[in-house]
Amino acid sequence: MKEHSVLIVDDIPSIRTAIADYLSFHFEVLQAADGKDAWEVCQNRQVDFLLTDIRMPQMGGLELIELYRKAFPGRPFALMTAYDINDYVRYARELKIWNIIPKSTFLDLHFIHVMIRKLLYKRIFGVAEYFPESQVESCSFAGMYRLLKDESFKPETGKLYRLSIETQEEKDRACDLVTDLLGRGGAPTLVRQILEELMSNAMVYGRLPEPGKNRVELEAGVVRNYCVLVVRDFTGGLERSEILRRLERQVTLDEKGLPVGLGDQHGRGLFISRENLDHLIFNIQPGHCTEVIGMLLADLEVRNRGVSIYSTDPETS
Repeated sequence: MKEHSVLIVDDIPSIRTAIADYLSFHFEVLQAADGKDAWEVCQNRQVDFLLTDIRMPQMGGLELIELYRKAFPGRPFALMTAYDINDYVRYARELKIWNIIPKSTFLDLHFIHVMIRKLLYKRIFGVAEYFPESQVESCSFAGMYRLLKDESFKPETGKLYRLSIETQEEKDRACDLVTDLLGRGGAPTLVRQILEELMSNAMVYGRLPEPGKNRVELEAGVVRNYCVLVVRDFTGGLERSEILRRLERQVTLDEKGLPVGLGDQHGRGLFISRENLDHLIFNIQPGHCTEVIGMLLADLEVRNRGVSIYSTDPETS
């Protein structure tokens, strides 16, 4: 008997069945075609994880989640939608829904499985949660320069190269080097802007009062067909609600039709990063560490723009 049960709710049978078939190797899987049927299942069966579409007949996913979280506090859940995620950022922030899966391009069943596992078991850190074969190699700036000096060098698949950064000068050098590294793996030049935003964010939220301890880690490489970057600080000061608030300000327009957060110091860059990645993942241990993982498929022109936010403390906002 499998340890956990997962309820899949979607009014499109082909999508619901595809997810259920894949997850059935790991969990006991239940299915429902809309929110009303799903709520009946929840009242009569043990449901450890709820994964629901947003727009469905009779009862939608947002209403279903409100009922579910009130009746079963502490049990994890996530949304999925074929519509623009930006339309639901405000609802996600207000209802504290930290994971929304896009269905607009293709549905990555592996990432759904990892998401459920992370939320159930609270093992949230590291690229290895997604790619167990990945390995990390610490690298000095001089070592990275030597690698990239060879014009024929391409990053080894499955290896992430780690740099440790303490100053603004080192941040700029690291962004340049990693842009070159990922570019050789197929990443577009826009990855430089993504790195700049995520690194600047980490250096602001990761700043410690003790001199010499403002360390930020940057990891990058190619795993399978993904270009992967990881930015990590060691304070865990970024809150889940703050991430969604920043994104919400970029999709909320003022009377002139401009984003109300157009001048936000970090919000605009965070929005641009999300728009140009297939997966943007935040892993937070409050007071200890914030890890941001960005992934993009080198051979994909239209981005999935998925965002997931995990915390070791479910009560932290």
